[in-house]
Order: sequence, then structure tokens, then C-alpha cells
Amino acid sequence: MYPSWSAICLALAFFAVFMGLGRLLHGVKGSKLPMLPLLLICSIATVFCYLLTVFAVLPILSLIGCALCGLAVSLMWPGVLGVASVRFPKGSTSLFALLALGGDIGCSLGPWLTGLVADTTSYGLKGGLLTAALFPMLMVILLIVAQKKKVEN
Repeated sequence: MYPSWSAICLALAFFAVFMGLGRLLHGVKGSKLPMLPLLLICSIATVFCYLLTVFAVLPILSLIGCALCGLAVSLMWPGVLGVASVRFPKGSTSLFALLALGGDIGCSLGPWLTGLVADTTSYGLKGGLLTAALFPMLMVILLIVAQKKKVEN
């Protein structure tokens, strides 16, 4: 059974609103918080939101998972740019060009892989979203490694 178009549009709208809200709140109140731990919390929350969306028994819980996912991912892109600019203060526009390239590749391959799994397996969209949860899981691992390296230095 596939969700209705109105449910999909509502989920996307809530995702976008919560993403904007997360960036607004960080800009107003959270700019003094350390970014690496904040990115780790956001990544873990994103994994949780994907799992909630996939395994929720009630459709409203899946909708809430989509909305909260917007909040969870709201700081990922600006946070990574901020961490890179602090970590590499002499990084020129080439650094940000490479980050943009990586971001563009990720923003292309992630949805493509999600759709591929959704279309070619019997699990449908739930399988695709479960596959998409691998990306924030990878980010959790990389952030833990980054924090350990920061402590060592």
C-alpha cells in the first residue's frame, strides 16, 4: 500500500518547515554550541527518525518521523561547512568547491539509491528509507573518529 499524494506532500512540507526551524533556532540560540558534538547528535537523531518513519505502525508516527528528520538534518550541511572553515582556516575556495562537489554527489546518489531499492525490492519505500539510513549512520561513525582525532591533537 502506497501513501497518498497528500500525505507525501504533507510530510515534505513538515520536513521543510522543521529544517528551517532548526536553522533558525541554531542561528538565534545555538551558535555558541560546539559543532562536532552537535553534528553527532543530529546524525543520531536522523537515524532514529528514519527508523521511526520505516517501522512506525501508525501513519501519523511516520509523518512525525519525517518532520523530525527535517529538524535533525537542519544543521548538517551548514555545520560541515563551519567545521571545515574552522579546521582549515587557510582553505581557499577550492575547499568549499570540493565540499560542494561532495554534497552534490551525495544529494544525487542518496535519493537515487533510495529510489532504486524502493523500486526493485519487495520492501518498497520502507526498504528505500531504511537504505537511506545508512548515510547518517556513516556520518555518526566519521564524526566519532573526528572527535577522537581532535582529542588526540
